[in-house]
Amino acid sequence: HKLTAAAINDLYGLSDVMPGCFLHLAEREFAYTEEQQYIKEDPPGTFVGLMADETYWCYVQQDPEQEKRDQESIKKRWAGVKVGGGIGDRGSEGESCSCGDGAP
Repeated sequence: HKLTAAAINDLYGLSDVMPGCFLHLAEREFAYTEEQQYIKEDPPGTFVGLMADETYWCYVQQDPEQEKRDQESIKKRWAGVKVGGGIGDRGSEGESCSCGDGAP
């Protein structure tokens, strides 16, 4: 069986949130540092050798030029915004002893 990246995109709308993205399929999920081995594409964008009733993972790769534009947009949007010094935006936090509250 074969399936196209366009058919996957039509179903899930991936390029709506990541314009110009590239889709890859794999037979399993990969660890972050693991080398990915994707399903063969012939021609590019058409996945071949798929089996019915099997599970495949879809990996989305952002277009490098779009990624640069997105990063610049985020830098401009957040320029001058001060974020709290603690965890998240809750301000500064410190460790303290809870033994005075009855906790060990």
